[in-house]
Amino acid sequence: MGIDPPAPSNGGYFLLAHSELEFFILSIVYEHHHNFSIFDLPNLGEAVNRRAPTFSRDELVETLYDLSCCGDLAVSRVWRQANKRRRHLLFVPTREEIDAALCGAMDLSYGLTPQGGARWERMAQFDWSYHIKYFADAGIESTNAEMVDIYLSWSRRSVPGSEKRRSIRHWKPTYWKSLPVGFRVRYQEKEEETGSYDFLRNMFRDLWLDEWHCGCRAQMQTFVPMHSTRTEPVLNAAWRRRFESMGRRSTSHLLRMLNHPDTCAQYAAGLKLAQAPDPAIISRLVDCFLECRSRFALRVVSKINHPSMLNAFIEVFNDEQWSKRNHRTALRRNLQLAIAAFGQAAVPKLIPFLLSDKLEVQIAAVQGLGNTHSSDTGTAILDWLAALKPDRSSEHYWRVKEGFLALASLSDLRALPILIRLMLGADTHLAIEVLGQFNLPETRKILEELIHSTAHVQDRRIAAYELARIDPSFESVHEHLRPEHEAEQLNWETNWLLGDDRDKGISNPCDVLTAMLLDPNSDRRAAAIIVMCKRKEDFPIEQVAALLTDPVDRVRANAAYAIGVRGGKDQLPRILTLTKGSSGIVRYSAQQALRHLDAGRRRMEDPIHRSRFASGTVRTFPS
Repeated sequence: MGIDPPAPSNGGYFLLAHSELEFFILSIVYEHHHNFSIFDLPNLGEAVNRRAPTFSRDELVETLYDLSCCGDLAVSRVWRQANKRRRHLLFVPTREEIDAALCGAMDLSYGLTPQGGARWERMAQFDWSYHIKYFADAGIESTNAEMVDIYLSWSRRSVPGSEKRRSIRHWKPTYWKSLPVGFRVRYQEKEEETGSYDFLRNMFRDLWLDEWHCGCRAQMQTFVPMHSTRTEPVLNAAWRRRFESMGRRSTSHLLRMLNHPDTCAQYAAGLKLAQAPDPAIISRLVDCFLECRSRFALRVVSKINHPSMLNAFIEVFNDEQWSKRNHRTALRRNLQLAIAAFGQAAVPKLIPFLLSDKLEVQIAAVQGLGNTHSSDTGTAILDWLAALKPDRSSEHYWRVKEGFLALASLSDLRALPILIRLMLGADTHLAIEVLGQFNLPETRKILEELIHSTAHVQDRRIAAYELARIDPSFESVHEHLRPEHEAEQLNWETNWLLGDDRDKGISNPCDVLTAMLLDPNSDRRAAAIIVMCKRKEDFPIEQVAALLTDPVDRVRANAAYAIGVRGGKDQLPRILTLTKGSSGIVRYSAQQALRHLDAGRRRMEDPIHRSRFASGTVRTFPS
């Protein structure tokens, strides 16, 4: 979302809303409300723990407006009364009000209506048995008692025996949804364990875990169009009429409104005044910005192309309290873009900041230089990179990375020889990412040559990914390298588990892994099962089946799942027994194993697959 988007069409706004953006807007509030200003965050995907689709500001405004008018979103203005209590007023916002809320001029929050929630539910085809509701005071709720057991066993947060369970009638998993019954568990949270083998649990993920997380995540399965009935905004409050009428007010009135306590009135007045070329008005807006230093004030003055405005931006940039904590804020990102919009004039203003002793200032300056698109900027960045003292610290890595990304924004090909040297050294991934950002024939050729080279498959796959972002035809190349990449990764993990050099081959890893099934450490037993299930060699089904009675839940769960994936229908009785056990993780893994066994049985009944199974990899080792 840039500071100054392209000129709108279609009566003032783009009609570019798309299904991914609609689903994203609905998904991030299916559990709780959000403020509209969250969409202006530089790290939006990280903030909401979802992959954020690519969208422009105009797409976002139009989509939020349509969702509100069609009744999927419940939007409210939030403000504090004299007694400091928060008050919410529900209404259908206009596009201009949404625009003001996105930059913080108006405090608007939104959530799902029952209609919007039902639409999201249909698009996600969400299984509510996977939904877990958390409490700050060590408690969870679910409509499925087994999911509660699974979570407690997997997270290992509760002190064994401290759990107190009860059922709830008319349970509300979220603010817009009700279910007939739910289950609540309160527990005593135990202190974090620091066992000597905890790293094994992170490196070798339980076989059932990906399937469980996939059920917990709500992804769009099918698109459901918006409701056809619309409710248009009605300006039924004085503050709304005041905001809407700003475009028709006199200049003197607008200047007075710059001091109004209502920030949305300030924003509307500022937008109108920014269209005037009067130096006196520009000076007044500059003073207001320097006094306020807010995102909405910055959005107003960023539309003014005047030298005094550039000086004001540099002053604010210099006065910012840069620190490692939250250094990439929306205000700082927008400030960089506003400075860079001045092009060549901004270059001499930003270059001195490259000599700052603060990493955050240097990175902000080099990012701003990269966005100036000035031909003289590349030399300054190359000189700065050459002056850096090389080391293996993370700070040096980020300086180098942002410097080359800025050169990529400038399409400065003088960086290519350096990037090629980095690609042949220890910074291969960094060089590949930067080369992908160039998106020039010269850089695309380098990446194509890398794909067809004898380099590590991981590097070749990253190169294919970068090319696929530019040219969708490379997506097939990227996917074609997936099996090879997974096999290489699995070999590394196998060698590491067996205590050998990860780049060396092991003549017969299956025998060594089978012996590890008797290891006294339960995490190593589980890791051996996980690795053998993923590998294509013979699977010691009897030895793994012996662990279906292991005293550790995690070992039994992985053994059951592995037999479901690699075993045959003769293993059904063994797995069925585990579906009635006491451990939630084991029961869930056994249920998923039955699904895999049933899918395998159906494949076996297919004549096309029957001949392939005859030369399969499942065999029984002698006990």
